[in-house]
Amino acid sequence: MTSPPEPTDPLAALLDARIRAAVEAKVAELQKPTHVTQRAVLAVVGVPATTYLEAARAGAFASYKVQRLVYAKTADVIAWVESHKVHVGTEDKAAAATSEPRLTRAGWRRVG
Repeated sequence: MTSPPEPTDPLAALLDARIRAAVEAKVAELQKPTHVTQRAVLAVVGVPATTYLEAARAGAFASYKVQRLVYAKTADVIAWVESHKVHVGTEDKAAAATSEPRLTRAGWRRVG
């Protein structure tokens, strides 16, 4: 089998590119799991498991438990994450640049 010839019309090529992008986006959306657990939430949504479990316990989104796994709809978790975005200010960046947090983690404290 041969592939169809490439369109010579620039408008047709643009439409083909848009259609291809729309199809790829829909395929990526359909491949996402409908539910997540604490084992898969980091890979699927990008939220650490402890944060996910704390939010589920607090009732931030609907969830249910089967033995030790806490299930929630992926769309609900994504909506919760988008409503709780963290904005880093300039003070936080300046504090992170200092060595103070590293010293306290190591058990040291600044004197004087």
